[in-house]
Amino acid sequence: MLRETTHADLISVMIAAVITLVVQAALTFQKYRFDNGLMLGITLAAVDWYEDVARRRSARPSRITLILVVTAAAATTVVLQQVVHALAAALPLFITHS
Repeated sequence: MLRETTHADLISVMIAAVITLVVQAALTFQKYRFDNGLMLGITLAAVDWYEDVARRRSARPSRITLILVVTAAAATTVVLQQVVHALAAALPLFITHS
């Protein structure tokens, strides 16, 4: 019998998916030796992750879903790069005011 999915279950699944994606992105990024950039590494890791999930479910990967996964991965990378850039720019201000 199926049980209800709780908020904590969803959070734990999302955290596991993000950690998996970050590890795969780091490995892919290392594989390409930084020549092709972080966005390519994360995007390729997202594609690998999606294809792995589809294979586990014995389903054929949908091209539309694949495009959405790639777009979301690229957008997330851009957001992360902007956040890191903003934090790096603000870091000297925090150091001088402390």
